[in-house]
Amino acid sequence: MNPLLLYGLSAAIILGAGALVYRMVAPRGGPARWGAAEWVAATLGVLVAVSAFTAAVVASGGDGAAPGLAAAPTADPADLGKPAPALRFRMVASGEERALDAYRGKTVLLNFWATWCAPCRAEMPDLKRLEAAYADRGLVVLVVSDEPPADILRFAAEGSLPAQSGYLTDPTTLPQPYIRMLEMRPTTFLIDAEGVIRDIIYGAGSYRSFEAALAPLLNS
Repeated sequence: MNPLLLYGLSAAIILGAGALVYRMVAPRGGPARWGAAEWVAATLGVLVAVSAFTAAVVASGGDGAAPGLAAAPTADPADLGKPAPALRFRMVASGEERALDAYRGKTVLLNFWATWCAPCRAEMPDLKRLEAAYADRGLVVLVVSDEPPADILRFAAEGSLPAQSGYLTDPTTLPQPYIRMLEMRPTTFLIDAEGVIRDIIYGAGSYRSFEAALAPLLNS
């Protein structure tokens, strides 16, 4: 369910509980004049309000998912085992236009991210470690954002961005399944040396989880 709808429903429950409690306790004046019934009503009202708000937060997902996604989805089997669609982007450092096909013959970890995405920023050091650890086994870690290059370069100054960093000029024209990066970031595609999508990872990963997922694809 859309988080805005959930929060709206939560607000309605909270207001309703507040109005009911007010109707029950207002005729008795302030808390000093309340009896047991009024204290019970006030306590229940607070519990209902807190429960409604908590349920809305949990149901809407507090893990970095974009609005509309309650939790990280799993890869659709229909998207796996197929050639990765063409993708063009510009390199952040140089502005050079490049295509995903330029990395054919390499195992590519294609990560869609953004500087405003906390889980994305958190996994960048692990992606950079993977890049260093497995470059000699044919791994390319390619991180792509839809932000202005100046924003990406400010983050790159912290030293945790992989060397292959690109940006999109118009992400709305991305084909499926890449377009899903607009709904969930980070989204990572694991593409083998023949250019075939072998796995899609929604949400943040760790060095170990990426390492395990890449193991079958890397050159021995």
